[in-house]
Amino acid sequence: VKCRATNPFIIFFLRLRSKKPKEPVTVIARAAGKLWTRMNSEQRKKYIDLANAEKRRREEQKRKRKLR
Repeated sequence: VKCRATNPFIIFFLRLRSKKPKEPVTVIARAAGKLWTRMNSEQRKKYIDLANAEKRRREEQKRKRKLR
């Protein structure tokens, strides 16, 4: 099963969700979408960098598995 790297919005959403674990997912998803669209590129950069780091980590794991 191929897994895709997590995108910046999902990282943002998961962090927001971890702050309010008892809140329904639909409520958090709506709020996250609104917040994300209002964020400028500088505010989003943190999540983009995290997503890129995750992508590099997954690629490295994939290379290691192929070498076995």
